[in-house]
Amino acid sequence: MRHKKNTSREGILDAAIKLYLSGGLKALSMRRIARELRLTPMALYRHFRNKDAVLIALVDRGFTLFGEYQLRALAGKTASERLLLAGQAFLDFTLENPQFFKVIFMAPDIFAEVELPTEIDARARQTYQFLIDRVNEGMREGFLKSGDAEGMAKSIWAMSHGLASLYLGQMLETNEDGFRSIFMNAFMHLGTGIFVDGPTA
Repeated sequence: MRHKKNTSREGILDAAIKLYLSGGLKALSMRRIARELRLTPMALYRHFRNKDAVLIALVDRGFTLFGEYQLRALAGKTASERLLLAGQAFLDFTLENPQFFKVIFMAPDIFAEVELPTEIDARARQTYQFLIDRVNEGMREGFLKSGDAEGMAKSIWAMSHGLASLYLGQMLETNEDGFRSIFMNAFMHLGTGIFVDGPTA
């Protein structure tokens, strides 16, 4: 008897992301997803009209999940705490959901293949705006040097994504605990150039 999860929207997306990460877009088709789940292709069409709809749903799921992690940073009582918690949230998302990090941040072929609906594109942009907002409030509270908030956010974004991509691409010789240390040290090292009273790692 087939497991009920296999016929659900979530089960389909789980199978799709597995196929994409193992072989790229060429490995992903409605027929192959159906074969992975031991279903008929027609069973998939009750949830998704075609492969593009599956890809869009994967991107939507990834950015929605990332946004939920980012919201954890708002528990900080000060601008400095919220910025550091934002870095921690990014790190947790990367390590706990590497498949979705790869889909939303390391899959240019997906974004070249499909056009995101307006609401999903806006959700994706909000995750970047979240970081800009943390930088802006840091400047207002005097925690960060005044200046170009978006430029500063891009520096943080680039460092964070660069390290995460290196780790997930197995180009850093370290385990998860080691990467957590590398990431937060880099985050703090970057801070010595943008914090008013730069902390040391």
